[in-house]
Amino acid sequence: MTFSDEMNDSQFDKSREVVVKQYGEERPSVPFCAVHGDVESGHLVTLTCHSERGSPTPTYTWIRVDQDKTKTPVMGNPDPNIGSLYFRNISQFEFGEYCCSASNAVGFATCTVELSHELGDGAIAGAVIGALLGAVLIILIIWFMTHSMKKQKYKASKATEMQAIPKSSATVAYEGVPTRESGHQAYVTSGGVPMATNSHVHSDADGERAEA
Repeated sequence: MTFSDEMNDSQFDKSREVVVKQYGEERPSVPFCAVHGDVESGHLVTLTCHSERGSPTPTYTWIRVDQDKTKTPVMGNPDPNIGSLYFRNISQFEFGEYCCSASNAVGFATCTVELSHELGDGAIAGAVIGALLGAVLIILIIWFMTHSMKKQKYKASKATEMQAIPKSSATVAYEGVPTRESGHQAYVTSGGVPMATNSHVHSDADGERAEA
């Protein structure tokens, strides 16, 4: 700010003071806008607007500013004397940007406030808990599927190993021992000559001794 700007500002302040002293009138100061209440559907929400200075006492007017910056009448219950705007049962159709104008015979000043949906602490906690439970459920499902696949692969590998194991020598020797029923059967030698089993030979020898 230059010296001339400072002089201009000081001159403006002095002229404003002169006007106030002479006529007792002052333009409203820039108002302060605020939101009170839980901004959730079905709740009571109040918008407030107040100027610290202004003579005569300023009156307040609320308007809604749409996305295309067009101004529309408000749907709530305004009080022009104290600058409050009440939404007894707010709905999503009333969310948006609101502008308050504090005005008197000297001039006016404005402020804006955004009325948007806000989640309460309970809703936020519920959303976090739900997300955690969902993550735990997904992890359990993945673990169960992985465990089942590993178990099936283990059983299949064990079955393959059991089929691939050869018979032991003791089992083969046991199967080669002749039984009583197979005692009278002949077997073929390496030269292709059939020979009787031991039990059959013993029987022929016993018969020869008896005839002698």
